[in-house]
Amino acid sequence: MDFRTDLALERDEVYKKQNNLQQIDGVDIEDDVKDEVEISRIKITNEEGEKALNKPIGNYITLDVKQIKLADEERLEKIAEIVKKHQLWVISDEIYCELAYDGSEHVSIGSFPEMKDYTI
Repeated sequence: MDFRTDLALERDEVYKKQNNLQQIDGVDIEDDVKDEVEISRIKITNEEGEKALNKPIGNYITLDVKQIKLADEERLEKIAEIVKKHQLWVISDEIYCELAYDGSEHVSIGSFPEMKDYTI
């Protein structure tokens, strides 16, 4: 099964608000929480859903990780496991990685075993 992540959840929320809807026909959303990571699986199943979200029929995943800038190594490792399980890509902008506060040290999610294959 192919999974994509490119703001399908956000598009769903905007479309429903703009059109005063509770549900979009052809869009199924399943929410889960694992290790403080909110996982939303979005399924677009028909042309109406496709048009509403402006995305092809298929499966999408959004991971919402609160306070990721403050994540320690243990928390990042849990996130890495979720990413590997669902075979997702992590786009990690670490331009300011040297700016760590409160004595903390930056840990890159790409430094975990096998994550180099999932991290850009």
